[in-house]
Amino acid sequence: MIPLLAAESVSKRFYATLVLSDVSLSLLPGEVHALVGENGAGKSTLIKVFGGIHAPDSGRVLIDGRELQLRSPADAIAAGIAEIPQELRVVPALSVAENVMLGHLPVKGPLSSIDRRRMREAAREALGRLDLDLDPDRPVGMLSFAERQSVMIARALSRRARVLILDEPTAALERHEVHALFDAIARLKGQGVAILYVSHRLDEIVAIADRCSVMRDARMVAEFARGAFGSTDLARHMTGREIDVEHAGQRPDPGAPLLECAESDGLSLRAGEIMGLAGLLGSGSSRPLSSYTRQP
Repeated sequence: MIPLLAAESVSKRFYATLVLSDVSLSLLPGEVHALVGENGAGKSTLIKVFGGIHAPDSGRVLIDGRELQLRSPADAIAAGIAEIPQELRVVPALSVAENVMLGHLPVKGPLSSIDRRRMREAAREALGRLDLDLDPDRPVGMLSFAERQSVMIARALSRRARVLILDEPTAALERHEVHALFDAIARLKGQGVAILYVSHRLDEIVAIADRCSVMRDARMVAEFARGAFGSTDLARHMTGREIDVEHAGQRPDPGAPLLECAESDGLSLRAGEIMGLAGLLGSGSSRPLSSYTRQP
């Protein structure tokens, strides 16, 4: 199958810093392809290459097997590539329909006034592809974060996007909202949309990705097919060392307290611990250290 979108041997340098080194990645129609890596690995730069923000110094970007020249974000949108960033670009004072159709509002008449009937119909069609029943006249400022995110995805669909780049899409979502997003992604897969899913939540990657590519130090270091990797595999390739993700954060018995509050049951500090202490002004949280007892 010919990839819907692909990067072939893409390299990019900012002055003396090599941020992408001979990177190749492909997305198939109806596929969720996850991209993981530590901060600074090159993920954001690759996304910006696909989005027309950065031009590669060498290598090619292809769509449907044909080389694509992306000189601006407008070129990417015209090619059917849409990014849904962490910082959602919506206008709270405008309606759902206006936000969905923002940038390509339908017009009518000699004065090119907004055709609100067509605008609502097009917005409902795009939202319907996500199985969403949002009131098109409702101000976006009244929506939850998850609903605003759906409006952004519907905007991309209204522009006939065939590739969606989701950058940390669940960072601000609650558990039930994550499930709703995954349901929407499943529907888009069934419609042939290719999805590049970028996240640090490795358990989500294992659950949703058909393929997963791992970046480290500006290079692509591994690619896995669904069912052939777990969180520990991804963490090992991301960092270049063995990491037991399942037991990360666990520590041995810290032993006896090093510091205790003589006047409070259960308030103590042990070796290797970080304790948070909070309270309103005057509650006692800022009492001097002399109020506590140091253990021998």
